[in-house]
Amino acid sequence: MAMKKLRTVAIAACLAFVATGASAALINADFETGDLSGWSVTPTATGTTLVQTVSNAETVLGTISNAGHFNVGRQSGTYDGYQGINLSQTFMASAGVHTFSVDVAVQTQRYGNAHAALFRLYAGATLLDTIDFGSIGGSTAERGTLSGSVSLSAGLIDFRIEILRRYATSTNTPQQYVDNASVVAPVPVPASLALMLVGFGAIGALKRRKHV
Repeated sequence: MAMKKLRTVAIAACLAFVATGASAALINADFETGDLSGWSVTPTATGTTLVQTVSNAETVLGTISNAGHFNVGRQSGTYDGYQGINLSQTFMASAGVHTFSVDVAVQTQRYGNAHAALFRLYAGATLLDTIDFGSIGGSTAERGTLSGSVSLSAGLIDFRIEILRRYATSTNTPQQYVDNASVVAPVPVPASLALMLVGFGAIGALKRRKHV
């Protein structure tokens, strides 16, 4: 009975180890450097941003920290729908299921607006999640988290956040914030651990055979 209990505990510990993940190597994921190093900012076809910096912001309620800070929208005089920027960086993915997430927020000062921002989170070309904050009042902050999981092949992949608005941007339009970008990747099973699991399986099969 003691051996059976020990084997069960050992197998559970091994499986728990296999199930854990590790953060992939995103650069400046929390904007801790105080700038946008590691990130690329690319306007959409007729999009723009009046602000492209890092500022202190309450992207997560109750926590003020560095965050990517933008003020996106259509270029003045254009009328072709949702426009803004793509904020992205490339990292090396391992094979398996990866979980992506990022915290986002919008903030107005004195004036409200008919459209605060639309955020989309992508893994490469795969859309994982969307938040559209819609209209927003003056002196208002709204927050959310984008997240999703996807199975990836080993290789380079883009972590990409699309930030869009339906209208032209100005100093009076809402500000957008991004923080706490994260990718959790699968941990490869070491060969020694795989052999342990096979060994436990063989022991279990042998014991079952003896009881038959």
